[in-house]
Amino acid sequence: MAIEQWLAGRPRSLWWAVGGFCLAMLALPIALAQLDGAGPRRLLADYRAQFIYPFMIAYLVAACRFMLRTRESVARGLRPLVQLDEATFVQVVHERCRVDPMGELIGFGVGASVGLAINIAFEPVERTHPFWLAHYAYLSRIILWGVSGWAVFMAFAATRLTNTLLRQPIRVDIFDLTPFQPIGRQSLLLALVLIGGMLLGLSTGNFARQELRLEYLIVNPAIVAVSVAVFLLNTHGVHRLLAAIKRQKLETVGRHLGRACNRLEELISQGLDTHLAATELNALSTMKRELQSITTWPYNTEMLRAILISAVAPPLLTVIGRVAAGALSAGPLP
Repeated sequence: MAIEQWLAGRPRSLWWAVGGFCLAMLALPIALAQLDGAGPRRLLADYRAQFIYPFMIAYLVAACRFMLRTRESVARGLRPLVQLDEATFVQVVHERCRVDPMGELIGFGVGASVGLAINIAFEPVERTHPFWLAHYAYLSRIILWGVSGWAVFMAFAATRLTNTLLRQPIRVDIFDLTPFQPIGRQSLLLALVLIGGMLLGLSTGNFARQELRLEYLIVNPAIVAVSVAVFLLNTHGVHRLLAAIKRQKLETVGRHLGRACNRLEELISQGLDTHLAATELNALSTMKRELQSITTWPYNTEMLRAILISAVAPPLLTVIGRVAAGALSAGPLP
């Protein structure tokens, strides 16, 4: 990551930098509330999001660092299959693991631009708002969205090594898909990291405000779509490779199966022994069924269930929050 390169040579400097930045973001709203004369109740009621944003930023930075480490397990899993010498393989891995700092800056800039657009459309600064707190909230949302855009870029960057290795000369045993399991786990992690950040963001919302409900209805599906796109992008290369090998194997078995059927018919018509031909035909039929049952996607039912639950949870929590907000605003029951 670019921030690690800038802080290189200092042990644990990344975590000190992130921790210090987040502590400053936690302290600033309290100080600015004093300048604006806003009490604790006003601060927590209208600006509680400012105390969640630092944790979201720390979460995204830590999650991105962990996401990049998943490339090691992918490389180890695919190493026995990739037909490259060790020096060339290491060179390819190092080149594809390098993250372009300019891409990180562009990701941050795109995210910050989205945050600015959201501010303008849904959360502008009003004259009735506390001056310092309102402008700080405006800026902190832009920073958070910038970090979110950077995290999305890092998620896509983590898939580069997988897709590059799958394009190398590779030898695959279609009946042993164990080497591809790390790719499935990596894809699931990339998607869940982005959705996890969105779930944290739901804790900052005031669901009683109409404009914020509209914002969540627009933003949350977009984040879910990006998460699913990352998941599919990282697994589609495996699917394409395995589907091509499976199709080739099925065509070969189909040809042998046709010849075996013809041979068995000839033996039956001539009244000759059919034991060997029937055994061969049965073996080929079994092989065809086994090939047809092989999945070409590197994930299982549990992974799909996790993605589905993660995708459904944000809108469900939004509805629950809206109902709760309405119930609280309605006052006590008679």
